[in-house]
Amino acid sequence: MTRDAAHLLPSTVPVTLIDPDGDPVPHVGHDLPDPEALVRAFAALVAARRFNDQAYALVRQGRLAVYPSSHGQEACQVAAAHVLADGDWLFPTYRDTAAVGGGGGGPGGGPPHRHPGAGQANDPT
Repeated sequence: MTRDAAHLLPSTVPVTLIDPDGDPVPHVGHDLPDPEALVRAFAALVAARRFNDQAYALVRQGRLAVYPSSHGQEACQVAAAHVLADGDWLFPTYRDTAAVGGGGGGPGGGPPHRHPGAGQANDPT
């Protein structure tokens, strides 16, 4: 007996929120976030890219021993961090600096009362 699993697959039509001219394209269930949230996300994205570029430059200068670059992954990491709800957990790996910084945390990790994570530098225990 075979079952049709087509309903489990993603749509073949991509979700488009803006057209090539930058005008919003309405979709049921895919509304744009409010403009302030978009500005905050873009600011976090720019900061993540700048941090990544600066850390990479310090490695090249020999002023930082090692830094695993997350170049090209910033958008996914910042977006994931911005949709965390209070109490959600974040388990960053060595290339997830944008997720940690983009989620309201700093280099020492995010606020443990808001987004607990594994092995945070600011955990007093």
